[in-house]
Amino acid sequence: MTAENTAFALSEHWREFGIPSYAQFDNSTVFTSSRHPDSIGQVIRFCLSLGVILLFAPPCETGFQASIERYNGHWQQSIWNHFFCFKNFWELVEHSETYVKAHREKNWDFIEATNNRYDISVQKRQLSNKPLQGTIIFIRRTDNKG
Repeated sequence: MTAENTAFALSEHWREFGIPSYAQFDNSTVFTSSRHPDSIGQVIRFCLSLGVILLFAPPCETGFQASIERYNGHWQQSIWNHFFCFKNFWELVEHSETYVKAHREKNWDFIEATNNRYDISVQKRQLSNKPLQGTIIFIRRTDNKG
């Protein structure tokens, strides 16, 4: 899993389903930064170039990420643990795509109601050296002293 592959997967998903107003990620460096400290990585740049607000869940807390972790658990149980052994990579991809399609169909009403989206084709992807614009939200737990 790399930032480049993640940005590509996001672009493919958003071409099909539209660009969301926000995207939530965990604190993995694949999502948050580049190889250089205190820098903005490819996934953040890609999202900001499309006007997507980024929301980063608190580290080591499952509450904010419960729905995606539940989805990952169901996927693993249904695909990885159920079939356990695949003839090749493409057989795994085929089973995974079948699962994802069935999940989307089952949850379509909820998926449609959760986030306003707009067509990616009307938005030009601008990854240049011009100053970044947009909103990045990092949620962090604090104590009574802040």
